[in-house]
Amino acid sequence: MKLDKGSLSFNISIDKPGHTPSWATPLGTKKKKGYPIDKVGANELLAGLDVFEDSTIAHGFDDEFHEIIKSYRVDQVKINGKKVNGQFFLLLLEQIKGRHKGRKTLKYSKETGDGRVENQQFYLNHLLDNKDASVFVTDLEILDGFLNFKLIRMSDNPEIFRSTLARDFCLQFSADSTGIGLRDNDIVQINDSLRTFAFELFKYLNSIDKLERVRDLITKGEGTIKEVGYSAYKLPEYFGSNALFAGFDQEMTKQELTTGRSQRYSHEPIPIDYLDERFIYFNYQWSFPSDQTSVTFEELKKFVNEVYHLNIMHLEKDILNRRTYALIKKDLSYPIVKETIEIKEAKSKIPFEDSKFKSDLLEIGFYFDSLMISRFLASLQAKPFVILSGLSGSGKTKLAESFAMYISESEEQWMLVPVGADWTNRDSLLGFENTITKGYSLPPYHVPEFIERAGEEENKTKPYFLILDEMNLSVVERYFADFLSAMESTNKEISLHQMEEQENEKRKLPPKNLKLPPNLFIIGTVNIDESTYMFSPKVLDRANTIEFRLNETDVAAFLHRGAVTLNLDELVGKGKDMAASFVQNCRIELDKDLIEKIDDLLIDTFKPFKKAGAEFGYRTITEIRQLATQLNQFDIESKKESSEADKFEKEEAIFDIAILQKLLPKLHGSVGKLKLPLTTLAELCFDEGKWDDKFLNTENEEWKLSADIRYPLSFEKIKSMYVRLSQNGFVSFAEA
Repeated sequence: MKLDKGSLSFNISIDKPGHTPSWATPLGTKKKKGYPIDKVGANELLAGLDVFEDSTIAHGFDDEFHEIIKSYRVDQVKINGKKVNGQFFLLLLEQIKGRHKGRKTLKYSKETGDGRVENQQFYLNHLLDNKDASVFVTDLEILDGFLNFKLIRMSDNPEIFRSTLARDFCLQFSADSTGIGLRDNDIVQINDSLRTFAFELFKYLNSIDKLERVRDLITKGEGTIKEVGYSAYKLPEYFGSNALFAGFDQEMTKQELTTGRSQRYSHEPIPIDYLDERFIYFNYQWSFPSDQTSVTFEELKKFVNEVYHLNIMHLEKDILNRRTYALIKKDLSYPIVKETIEIKEAKSKIPFEDSKFKSDLLEIGFYFDSLMISRFLASLQAKPFVILSGLSGSGKTKLAESFAMYISESEEQWMLVPVGADWTNRDSLLGFENTITKGYSLPPYHVPEFIERAGEEENKTKPYFLILDEMNLSVVERYFADFLSAMESTNKEISLHQMEEQENEKRKLPPKNLKLPPNLFIIGTVNIDESTYMFSPKVLDRANTIEFRLNETDVAAFLHRGAVTLNLDELVGKGKDMAASFVQNCRIELDKDLIEKIDDLLIDTFKPFKKAGAEFGYRTITEIRQLATQLNQFDIESKKESSEADKFEKEEAIFDIAILQKLLPKLHGSVGKLKLPLTTLAELCFDEGKWDDKFLNTENEEWKLSADIRYPLSFEKIKSMYVRLSQNGFVSFAEA
């Protein structure tokens, strides 16, 4: 019976957390991770185990949630076909409560035994042959009356065992091989990004011989990037016309080495003493299996094999459907054909592309402004709490729903909860301790269970979406305060109850503390009218607020499309292969070059916001920095006319969005409080010396044609607020 990859893997330190991933195999269930457990194999194993049935085995399982169907004491054991002396214990269990009630599980944990002898001794005596050994058991089967373990000894290096990539690599390779033994340091290097793998590989080769073996293979040419010239060093014998290194006399930044959205060379130089330039950057454009415009994996494999007598391999990584690349010693006993390992083509990881989502929306007749979608996606990745406000019927809920459906594998990954006008506390969202039943009453939409499911280990690479529709029908702080506090706490936990499970209790309590996992995205939709409540600074400070506004162009485009029936079901799962990449790219490392410029712009805007009593604190600064970094991954275009003499910097376009989403929503007040600050902020939206007071006049549209405007999105909103302030004597962001 082929085991899933986490069911039986460990090293000698099996008494320490993290060294025993799991110790049970669900029977008859299909799993996308590791190897599927097929019913035929499971039934054959159970039928063969009947001769070893022993009712005295009753240790090593949770009797509150499971009951024993059968127990086994096996004293006829083989490991890779070789007989060993020892006893091995297994329990066939059925879950009696909880979400998986009725599921059968074959349990073989280290504690399973009869109270005197347990499996841990068997593992130590027979599967691990030294203090650092680590193994995977890939198969259990009954063969000629023996329980046979098929296993791969992975490494004598404990660090390799702890590497998830290395463990996946070994198990994948063992699928088509037997008797493979990886020894200490056999895996020299491993990564799941080809360009990162190639970069780290050349750093490793540089540590071996300062790349002396490459010296005579290099030819020198010339190249330019963003009008900066560099020396293009090629290895034509192995990599054709593609430059492998770029030599510069000055240090280059990541932004300077990037054209469009493509980073051409590594932002960290590799020191190569015999080249002319001081700063040598490595080619960052790699492809698999082949692409004539990029350096390829096959070229790299041939180079490493022939010049450095090492092997590199690629294998699919199950969890994220992406390749894993490994550098290994050449003298291993692997089945090698022409000094390379033949492995069937694997499905590569699919990076998240916002353009794909946008085009799929258009295909079903769903139109949104491209920049609006980019802002929405970047905001989710910057912080998983986004508020969509604006005109009723402008598509706020539809956008949230459509992306959740698009990126999810199943409907279990999104939940739409309509907020009620009578929500005066958290009970409608989180439930409450019921003193009458002495139990815990869950809310109608079972939000705690949804959040708990998002936090399960097997779901950590999947995005989960909690959509709160018409979020401000009730006072948000009354029912959502626990979420707001948890978002900023270290442990991200919400305390639900302090109840204890009673013996023989039929109900299952939710956890005492509910943790908000990083893959949970909360989206609130907001309408502003006489039936709703305003947001407090506490809420706005913790969210990215995106306002939906329609103009004449939007309305005309909608009318010209004619009658279109939207069917969001067509979107379900279309982007699921990009889900892991979307989650992985959340809260990425700050772009230092970009942040330096954003910080300067923040200093300029602090004073007018302070005058309005809406000065921002450290949290807002931190979140603007993160939002800017995430936005920098998308195509954010200028509203200015393009010309070399008056080029609109991307960081200003990004900061324009940051002002609109993180700073302006906090403004509200009377004429006396806001008139001067709004005027000052409006002036900041233009190049220095280019401001004209007439731009704030109600009918004036000249600013739209101005080549001097820096922040058009923010100015449009500031002007709207200024006009409303002049008319009514009071204004807020949401009402303007």
